[in-house]
Amino acid sequence: MEIVVDGLTHVYDVGTPFARPALREVTFHLPAGSFVGIIGATGSGKSTLIQHFNGLLLPTVGEVRVGDVTLRPGSRVPPTLRQRVGLVFQYPEHQLFAETVEEDVAYGPRNFGWPEDLVRQRVREALEAVGLDPDRVARRSPFALSGGEKRRVALAGVLAAQPEVLVLDEPTAGLDPRGRNQLVALIRQLHREEGMTVIWVTHTMEEVAELADRLLVLQEGRLVLEGSPAEVFSRRDVLQQAGVEVPEPAAVAAEVSRFLDPPFAEMPLTVEALAEAIADRFARRRGRR
Repeated sequence: MEIVVDGLTHVYDVGTPFARPALREVTFHLPAGSFVGIIGATGSGKSTLIQHFNGLLLPTVGEVRVGDVTLRPGSRVPPTLRQRVGLVFQYPEHQLFAETVEEDVAYGPRNFGWPEDLVRQRVREALEAVGLDPDRVARRSPFALSGGEKRRVALAGVLAAQPEVLVLDEPTAGLDPRGRNQLVALIRQLHREEGMTVIWVTHTMEEVAELADRLLVLQEGRLVLEGSPAEVFSRRDVLQQAGVEVPEPAAVAAEVSRFLDPPFAEMPLTVEALAEAIADRFARRRGRR
């Protein structure tokens, strides 16, 4: 499902002395099935932007088109939009509330009025999709699980509604390396196998360099840069003004490249790409001897 944002401006507390613009004339197009990273300094408008995708917030000016739904100032939000666009907030495990995992994951489908047999089926499928055994965890309290398992339960609650778009706000924040790697692998699998549009908000540049095929960079509520990770991370001047660092492997590669003749033709953005580029350069040098 594609998302088209046209001239989006959002002002909090509009019409009051406390009015505060959070987004200013933002325009972009996200094709269906894309994996998009949204980056920017704290307060740049990332979380405000993603809440427009399922109608939690409405534009003050402009419009947001999500599939066949167009949201404008004062629009009525179709209930189905919350089903089609799943939004996973930062630290989603803090939103767990039910007595059992099964009840928590079933909340969305039940709220959408699905038949109970379909709800039970989707709960089981969603738990399996996030790598949890329904027979082991369904009857347990979600609060008795580990931190990584809680986050998986929260994600299962969103996936149970079979969204076409998955929006994740800092999904790996607070996870240990093992939990982070498991979650990244899971989202990558959902994107590849289900063709799901994924929108990933993060402060971790290495994540979006590894995962995303397109990046949006926000600065003080404005879209200042967009393109492929290679295109975006090549604009270090714009990124610096926006308070965004390049991925650590790219920073290391830039320093190494100063001593190479010729320098790297394309800047490596991940540890794997950097290691491969250096190994290739040494192999070519050995071949000339």
